[in-house]
Amino acid sequence: MTKKLTNILGAGLILVGSLGLLGGCASQKKTSGLSSSAIETDLFACSKIIDANGSGKTDTGDNFVGIGREFNIDGTVYFIAQIKNRQNKQLTAELYYNKAGMVGEPYSEKITSNDHYTVIELSPEEIQKRGGVGNYTMRWYLDGSLLGMTLAEVTKK
Repeated sequence: MTKKLTNILGAGLILVGSLGLLGGCASQKKTSGLSSSAIETDLFACSKIIDANGSGKTDTGDNFVGIGREFNIDGTVYFIAQIKNRQNKQLTAELYYNKAGMVGEPYSEKITSNDHYTVIELSPEEIQKRGGVGNYTMRWYLDGSLLGMTLAEVTKK
């Protein structure tokens, strides 16, 4: 499923939500104690997503290429959240640029599965429009409580 997000950053930003199992990216996995039971999450950024098995969904760790914190201004940045076992909770994402504050409106969606993915794409055009080179932070909230942050430094290479 792919939806264009006009309420967070305008044209050029795409949300891809799907179900699956994330096999890589173990360095970004964490457990958060927002409630009495732990929340298993995986919050990260990457430069490319490949549908390795042709399923049309984000469903294997091999799909994420260029995982890290530094990205080229001419490339795309994908902010990704995988959240397990939190069906019917509300996930909200807010993008911040440098110290200028939040860029656009927050995006929010209800988690619909026990292995939920949210992928927010920041295109090169959106990067240029929002300030270009600099530090971007995606803040992720679950039912209004801060779940974690994903950092992306956009540089000229």
